[in-house]
Amino acid sequence: MQHDSDNSDNNSNSNNNGNAMLKQIGSILLCACFLVYVSGIAHAESRHARGPVHAGQTHAPAASLTSYTQLPLHPPAPGTLRFATLEWPPYISSELPGLGYVADVLRETFLPAGYNVELVFLPWKRALSYISRRDIAGYLPEYYDPAMTEAQCVYSAPFLGGPLAFMHRTADPVVFSSVENLRPYRTGVVAGYINFKEFDNAHYLQKDLSPDDLTNLRKLLLNRVDIIIGDPLTVMYLYRTHISEKGSELGIQQPYIENKTLHVCFNKAYSQFETVLPLFNSRLKELERSGRLEELHAKLIRTYLPQAEGTGAEESGGITGSTKRDTPTQ
Repeated sequence: MQHDSDNSDNNSNSNNNGNAMLKQIGSILLCACFLVYVSGIAHAESRHARGPVHAGQTHAPAASLTSYTQLPLHPPAPGTLRFATLEWPPYISSELPGLGYVADVLRETFLPAGYNVELVFLPWKRALSYISRRDIAGYLPEYYDPAMTEAQCVYSAPFLGGPLAFMHRTADPVVFSSVENLRPYRTGVVAGYINFKEFDNAHYLQKDLSPDDLTNLRKLLLNRVDIIIGDPLTVMYLYRTHISEKGSELGIQQPYIENKTLHVCFNKAYSQFETVLPLFNSRLKELERSGRLEELHAKLIRTYLPQAEGTGAEESGGITGSTKRDTPTQ
């Protein structure tokens, strides 16, 4: 009886050991399957983040330019340059095809180098205040201001911008050759804009202030002022957007007071400042040498200031000479 009991106990122990081993093997197989599953998900997510990889492709998809109407809560991703900007049609605007001429310049400079670009459209004063943020590469576009310190802004090389001019109603042209000649006329000016030194310091003139270019334009067309000063491309864009598709009522005096250049204002506190500023300047030179920059600018002029469509941009006098107009400080 004792012998049979021993055999029964041995068989029971063998069965228990076998079951335990099977459980261990099962656990190992289950863990292995789980690890393979997790690895597959991670690989798929990695492929999704990089975009689809095709046969022969060894790099990520082409860089892109995107825009926001408020500052994103998340910081820029690695390899992404975030710039503050403003609504300044037709140079740059969230409502323009492709965001406008200045956005095209950014595409041609940064995207071929593999950088993504983000544009955040903000009120101008807020855009200027963000220059000290370390996640902002800079703001744009900007006229050159010698009073600006490098702590606030480090200017890029210049690129083609737009003119500064006096404008009048085509039915009532105003002819003059100096600021002094403007004494008899009511001149529309946008409050906070810096135009050029001689005009801005002429406190004896009859200056009528407006909050923006559109209000200034409307005053001119309603005969509340005799002449206005501003950027003809911007004023003509506003005319065709809000008044009429044809510019026959608006005369642009030539020669222009000045043709202004534009700049990107880079943030010296930005971590990649020493890389992206020289890169932009270098690419800009290449665009100038190839004629591509002039091509982009010619398209801007042709689209928004076509002389052949009766803009009234005739030789009707005007002040010539070296003058300066800074970015609006509204």
